[in-house]
Amino acid sequence: MIDVKVNGSQRQFDGDPDMPLLWYLRDLLQYTGTKFGCGMGLCGSCTVHLNGAATRSCVTSMKDVAGKEVTTIEGLSANEAVNLVYRLERGARPVTVKKALIRQRFDDPAKLDLSLTIALIKPAPAGQR
Repeated sequence: MIDVKVNGSQRQFDGDPDMPLLWYLRDLLQYTGTKFGCGMGLCGSCTVHLNGAATRSCVTSMKDVAGKEVTTIEGLSANEAVNLVYRLERGARPVTVKKALIRQRFDDPAKLDLSLTIALIKPAPAGQR
């Protein structure tokens, strides 16, 4: 039995310990925001956070996540998701979102495209990151 925390919820896995984390997330937990791309950990479409560190879930087995915490794109708040996109596109300065509706769209499994409807977005104070 493998215990793992996924998006803040404690889970137990009683299957093949060599099963890739990606298939556990997608097939058993129905977290389909994490995508299959290359299957070799090169493209990044399967990236999740494992204890806060970016990890390729297609090459990470269930036995490697025992007792750890996994966060998928579904586990991010609106602020975290918008800041992720903002930092990728504009640099390291974070923003604060007051109200947002996030719709996920995946036309290309290797590229995350978040379509955002934002009511109010303002830069965070310069000293905060």
